[in-house]
Amino acid sequence: MIKLVFILPYAELFHDVKNAFLQLERPDVSYEILTVTDSEEDLVGKLQGDAVIARGFASHFFQSRKPSNMINVEIATSGVDIILAAQECLNLYHKKNIAILGTKTIIDSCHHLETLFKGIHFQYYLIKQRSDAYACIQTAVTDGAEAVIGGRTVCRAAKQINLPSVLIKTGPEAISKSLGIAIRLVEETRKEHMQYDRISKIIQYSYSGILSTNANGIINSINEKACSIFHTSLQESIGQPFTNLLPASNIVKLIHNNQTRIDEICKTRYGMLTVTYVPIIHDSECNGCVITCMEANELQKTEAKLRKKILDRGFIAKYCFDDIIHHDHSMDLVIEKAKRFSRNESNVFIHGETGVGKELFAQSIHNASRRKNGPFVAINCAALPEQLLESELFGYVEGAFTGASKNGKIGMFEAAHHGTIFLDEIGDMSLKLQGRLLRVLQEKEIVRLGGDHVIPIDVRVISATNRDLNHECELGNFRNDLMYRLDVLHIVVPPLRKRKQDIVPLSLTFIEEICRQEGQAAFSHIEPEAQTMLQSYAWDGNVRQLYNIIQRICVLCEDNTITKELVAEALELHTSATQMPVDVSAEPSVPSDISFSDLSEQEIISHALEFNHFNRGKTAEVLGMDRSTLWRKMKKYNLL
Repeated sequence: MIKLVFILPYAELFHDVKNAFLQLERPDVSYEILTVTDSEEDLVGKLQGDAVIARGFASHFFQSRKPSNMINVEIATSGVDIILAAQECLNLYHKKNIAILGTKTIIDSCHHLETLFKGIHFQYYLIKQRSDAYACIQTAVTDGAEAVIGGRTVCRAAKQINLPSVLIKTGPEAISKSLGIAIRLVEETRKEHMQYDRISKIIQYSYSGILSTNANGIINSINEKACSIFHTSLQESIGQPFTNLLPASNIVKLIHNNQTRIDEICKTRYGMLTVTYVPIIHDSECNGCVITCMEANELQKTEAKLRKKILDRGFIAKYCFDDIIHHDHSMDLVIEKAKRFSRNESNVFIHGETGVGKELFAQSIHNASRRKNGPFVAINCAALPEQLLESELFGYVEGAFTGASKNGKIGMFEAAHHGTIFLDEIGDMSLKLQGRLLRVLQEKEIVRLGGDHVIPIDVRVISATNRDLNHECELGNFRNDLMYRLDVLHIVVPPLRKRKQDIVPLSLTFIEEICRQEGQAAFSHIEPEAQTMLQSYAWDGNVRQLYNIIQRICVLCEDNTITKELVAEALELHTSATQMPVDVSAEPSVPSDISFSDLSEQEIISHALEFNHFNRGKTAEVLGMDRSTLWRKMKKYNLL
């Protein structure tokens, strides 16, 4: 719920505010109206809400006195408001020399008045603070002013010396505009607070210690994990040099040289740590550093869990080419190529979008090759941090790092000896590991972490990614020489949307599998309209997404037939509207030969439109209003 507080300079604006809210039609927005009588001081204690909306000096007054959590929005004065006030002054007092006094918002809206009112001399006086109002009026009188136009403060000061004055009244469009601005600001502020809160929680509940420093290496933020690692507290560490926690860090030098250090191993009085330093650079200048650290024993625990999960899968390829369900001719060609590749010992590179079944092809190639009796070892290069991925791929020896297994550990390349290793998401591998992998492919041998013994290996490498490796090479994210080693035999698995004939057979197979798992009879019929709907869908997640949708359909289906309504419900089909871009007008023109001294608002707008050849952009600018406001007034006065 959003609550807005309006501070009105005069009671007549109450109806305009009420009408603006009626037109808004936002039940989640409420408002309160406070009218200034003698002093704004009496209203300060009543300010409770998300934003305060006021005009002129009242807005400036509440800016410094409102609660810190409230937004301040000033009601802008439009050119039409000034024109109408000038017209009223002429009608009431018939004076030729008129002074306009007010804040910058008012003075900036006074363009072209003398052009519109022939024979009338206008003087403009900027009042920077309320206490200057009386002195400015005295100056205006000295300069020959016979009447003044301004806000509530100006009119009260003019009344003290019996000087004719006219209050600039706020039009409905200004109320609506300020209302919209206030709502947008409140919503954006809430989004920022939510984002800040989200980031704060991520930092606070991270398994890594996270700190940040200023340009001099002084700690300005630290999370609870870092406090635990360094045996300190938030109060003790904020404002202290980072070198108090890690004397050997040389943090100031790193900041001044804009140096990034990744996963440095540090032996400290708190134990072994991996520490990463990343400079904070703004406008080519380093303003500080973000430091993340992790205890070695935590890494070892994570490694043990991930290793167990990988080993639990076993080193067996379960699928062969007959398991690839397809009717589309394009898949026939891909499978035929993959079968030819399986008879060769060269490395295979599989490219395809997420969810197309790249590992299915990798396992099928292995099972059709001469290595089918050897192990099939699969590892996702994007699933593990760099240091863990390195130990998983190449293994380590006893004592390689604190907490390493007594007997060491064989890596995935060793485990795949005489078989196939499948490197999924190879495009996410770090450049450091790419270099080591390249050497393994060239030399056909590995050295475990911390070891000096060369171990020969006989492994065929099948790699896969959904990235464009040629583009990644151009960006410097992937090594060209490694790509040439991996991409010897190339397979591209087409996305599901390009092989629509496979969608229905896959769906029927998935239905049978899911129903069997649930112990129920498979649905025997998919209506033709439902089949067409499935085939027309984009399937950005490919086969994996299709399987998930079929699971949903199986849950939703209550009889033996899958209808188009059921498919539509499962796919959650919807439409979205688009907006046309708004054209931008050229510089405005103003009429120079028309007298507006006796015209109504309708006539003013009509003359301005005619002079500018009905160019709404130019007309809106000369009148000091938005294009949308001009359009509403044109509609109101039948000027469209």
